[in-house]
Amino acid sequence: MAKTVPYEVVCGITGETLTEWREMTPVYYFSKKAGTAKTSFLHLDKSQPQVVNLLNIIADAQGQLWEMHNASPTSLQGKQALAEDNSESQAREDTLAPIEV
Repeated sequence: MAKTVPYEVVCGITGETLTEWREMTPVYYFSKKAGTAKTSFLHLDKSQPQVVNLLNIIADAQGQLWEMHNASPTSLQGKQALAEDNSESQAREDTLAPIEV
């Protein structure tokens, strides 16, 4: 069941009342003051074309940032080390497998 907003929220684009949290636009950011990641719900209907367009731009930009991050030598070394650890673990599991008679 969708959770209702405990106060009146009017969309800044349509002027219509938003009654459920899932209708509003979530924005994720890092709070320097709190020192943690936060989520804010903007008073914007997330189904509106302007909002959808801007959220897609954000998602595309984040995807590009992750691609660059994953291409860094540090990330590649970490992936290689993880793959080696996984293959060693698999080899150990193979040697510990029960013998079928």
